[in-house]
Amino acid sequence: MALRNLARKVGIPGLRRASGPRVSPAAVSRPLPFSTSQGGAKGAGKEIDEDIARLKAGFEAQREAFRKSLREEQRGRRMMIGSGAAGLVVAALVCEYHY
Repeated sequence: MALRNLARKVGIPGLRRASGPRVSPAAVSRPLPFSTSQGGAKGAGKEIDEDIARLKAGFEAQREAFRKSLREEQRGRRMMIGSGAAGLVVAALVCEYHY
């Protein structure tokens, strides 16, 4: 209720109806499309397990790609700092021996 009042004052139309998820009455009273008995759920459970395994593999691949990107970023940062430090040393040596 307070969120709707705040949204009305601020003018955010998406939050005006933020009272909760709304479900149509037809969706609530609809029967399930398959049998909920143990025999009917065996095939569906196997498909769900395969989907979950596929999702986990995808998450692991994304995690590994993120780790690799972090390693490459750290390596680039080290090389940049190292080349800057080497440049300062070379500049100091040139200035010292030149004069």
